[in-house]
Amino acid sequence: MRCVCLSLLLLLAGCDPGSVEELSRPALVLVVTQGGGFCSDVRAVDADGQAWGARACEGRGALERRERTVSAAERAELDVAFDAVLALPEDADCMATSPSGARYRFARYTAEGVVDVRLCEPGVPAEARSLAVSLEAIAGPPGAADAGAPDAGG
Repeated sequence: MRCVCLSLLLLLAGCDPGSVEELSRPALVLVVTQGGGFCSDVRAVDADGQAWGARACEGRGALERRERTVSAAERAELDVAFDAVLALPEDADCMATSPSGARYRFARYTAEGVVDVRLCEPGVPAEARSLAVSLEAIAGPPGAADAGAPDAGG
C-alpha cells in the first residue's frame, strides 16, 4: 500500500508543466533575464488563471505552481495590459546579452503560436514596467509582492 501511495504522489507531482510551452493556453509569460544573461526569472499565468514562476540559471530551473490563482476579472486586466505591451515596437538591440541591464520578454502562448516582444533596459516603457511589477506580485516567489519587483526602482 505504501508503494502505491508513493507512486501515486510521484505521478501527481509529475503533472506540473516543465516549461512555459506546456502551460494551458492562452498563457501569459514574462521572462526577465538579468544583466550578464546567466539567470532569468519567469512569471506566468495560464489559461486557468493559475500563477507559475521559476528562477532559471544557465538553463536549469523548473516552473513552480504558485499559491495564487487570478480571478476572471484580473485575467481580463492582464490580457488588456499584454495587448498594449505586445503592440510596442521590439527593441532591436535587445537580442545581445548586456552586462548592465535586464532584458524583458513578454509573450502570449496560444494554440496558434507565440506572439512576443523583447524590451531592454534602460528603454523599457512605463506600461511594460507596470505589467512586469503586476506579474511579479502575482507569480513571484512568496513575499515578492511585499518586497517589490526587481529592477522596478523600489
